[in-house]
Amino acid sequence: MKINENSIFPLIKVKTPTGIDFFNAHKEIMDSIGYVWFCRFGKNNMKYDTISSCAPMLFIKNSGVSKGGIYIARYKAIENNLSKEESAYPKYYHNIQQQPAMWFKISEIKPLEYDILIENFVGSSSGGDIDKILKSMCPAFFIKSTQNIVI
Repeated sequence: MKINENSIFPLIKVKTPTGIDFFNAHKEIMDSIGYVWFCRFGKNNMKYDTISSCAPMLFIKNSGVSKGGIYIARYKAIENNLSKEESAYPKYYHNIQQQPAMWFKISEIKPLEYDILIENFVGSSSGGDIDKILKSMCPAFFIKSTQNIVI
């Protein structure tokens, strides 16, 4: 995935239930049918208009994994709600108590090394250190690339 300098992307932190492999749970569905729905659960602090003005990529950080559990994903669509018939998402989503806030139709996902994120991105509004932002309580924020990079 090619990323241009000063591009802005959403970074969403998730808390995957114990015993669930976030990456494989999503990748297996995507490999089977060509896409998977990823859900941003809980109160949404990101506006659809702002996200849709970014390139169609997002970063996902599994909060339970220190210095890892980071993924970059390319998406084809964003929805606020999915139809009852749609089932292309991991089954563990049924056990999540928070309300779905925003759905991303992911067409590609891959792990990203922690150092690549830290060395090539900053907080988009603050220019802040990503390492500190990841440790904050904020569940989602925007990041900006500091150089051209191919991931």
